[in-house]
Amino acid sequence: MFGLIRCILLCLTLLPAWSCRPKPESDKIAEVDGAVITQTELNRSAGKSLSKAREQLYRLERQKLEEYIGATLLTREAKNRNLSVSTLLDQEVTGKVSAVTDEEIQNFYDSNKGRLQVDLAKVRDQIRE
Repeated sequence: MFGLIRCILLCLTLLPAWSCRPKPESDKIAEVDGAVITQTELNRSAGKSLSKAREQLYRLERQKLEEYIGATLLTREAKNRNLSVSTLLDQEVTGKVSAVTDEEIQNFYDSNKGRLQVDLAKVRDQIRE
């Protein structure tokens, strides 16, 4: 019993010292006139704007990674078939896609007339592509 009380008293005396310990160096991002600025403080202060920027960075990194993976897979497949990437794309994509009809162009134009605000004759070729 006496040992338990001694242990509790020791913990109570060490607790304030533990809570006053310096922040870990890994959390420190700057120091101004001896005052440490931590990543946690910056996150609290900048909040939403930092979060949005990190989300944009994540999306951009993911997009670029997917593009890189796609290019790598295309290059590998073209090499396996002893073709250039453009020839492989012509065979597997361009050759299998039917041409856009005038009716499809007209339907697209009619559906997006409010946004386009240009005469069909001026945008027909762009729509066809």
